[in-house]
Amino acid sequence: MIMRKGKKAFAAASALSIMALVVTGTFAWTNFNISIINEFKSSPGGTLHDDFEAPNKDVYIENWGAEPIFVRIRLDEYMEIGEGAGLKSLASIDGVPEPNPGNKSKPILEGDSNIDDISTWKPHVPMDYDAPEISADFGAYWDWDMGGQKYYFPVSKSVRASLLEGAPESSNYVDQNSPENLDANSVNSEGVKAELTPFAYVLTMAKWIDMGEPIGNYWVIDSDGWAYWAAPVAPGTATGLLLDKVTMIDNSQMFYYGINVMAQMATRDGKFSDGRSDNYTNFGDESHGGWTPDGQRLMELITGDRFE
Repeated sequence: MIMRKGKKAFAAASALSIMALVVTGTFAWTNFNISIINEFKSSPGGTLHDDFEAPNKDVYIENWGAEPIFVRIRLDEYMEIGEGAGLKSLASIDGVPEPNPGNKSKPILEGDSNIDDISTWKPHVPMDYDAPEISADFGAYWDWDMGGQKYYFPVSKSVRASLLEGAPESSNYVDQNSPENLDANSVNSEGVKAELTPFAYVLTMAKWIDMGEPIGNYWVIDSDGWAYWAAPVAPGTATGLLLDKVTMIDNSQMFYYGINVMAQMATRDGKFSDGRSDNYTNFGDESHGGWTPDGQRLMELITGDRFE
């Protein structure tokens, strides 16, 4: 989990989505573990939406605060194949995980990648200049539909209040309350009318640069897996969809597949009381995931810092 507290607006969220094979040969999402912190001490506020109705999985961010925010998301993948896939390690007496003897599967990636440590999972990095939905390592098994738009219910007033107050019960909140069948006339139980996100186009960083670095409704996926929304997210609006649908290509073997969704939200000028930055520049800190020179340049472009 990534978080830095301060007077304003650097927040991070992570949502873990798991899929597993069932005996019929189809797949089901069998678990949804959330680990998220959204702490805002003044007017900024934003929330990661992660709506799921198989095979649809809608990932986007809403700004319900009072000033523009800047956001990025990283989608990390893990997959193992074989008998017992999906059985996590058992905790030993001293708290160190030990392998589950029932799990005889192997990760599809060599190295230290393992089911228990999401820091070892692989960021989704497009394998093709014009096909950001396909990754080199997992593209043979899964087809992603990326981009698009949907109707969504804004985060409720009660949740916003809890988040602004830093209430413990809201510390791991990810909104999942916008089903797939909403339309312009949809109203939820609180009388809130559904809103429409903008239509998002998903590009690789190389493609975005080749297009002349346009500011607008683009998710731009960098070479390190971080996807940047290439515009400020205005108050009362949301980004378009980064991820829309996940479809299995090959279900001939027992498997476990996970997607970890990590979101970061920040203001342009937030600072700690001692003057240190508490804003989008923290994206560049290694403790927050870091950024490439291209990612930094994109952020400085959309915040206006590139021209000052």
